[in-house]
Amino acid sequence: MLRQRAEDLARYLADQADADDLGEHARVLARAADLATCPLDQSAGEENAYAVYDRLMADAVARLIDDYPTANVMV
Repeated sequence: MLRQRAEDLARYLADQADADDLGEHARVLARAADLATCPLDQSAGEENAYAVYDRLMADAVARLIDDYPTANVMV
């Protein structure tokens, strides 16, 4: 429920004019909710917190590369 509400907020703010900063904060909130609601048990496969963390980090790097194509990124 927490993750869904955060995602709803992110979508709502993304639709608002001049909401770039707010939208980014909402996306961070949605990612945090996603991670906070995942089990730590590795038997959960792709839905465990470790796999979700890795996916979120990869998404963040991809977003940085998209936003700043000439920047150098080191992970």
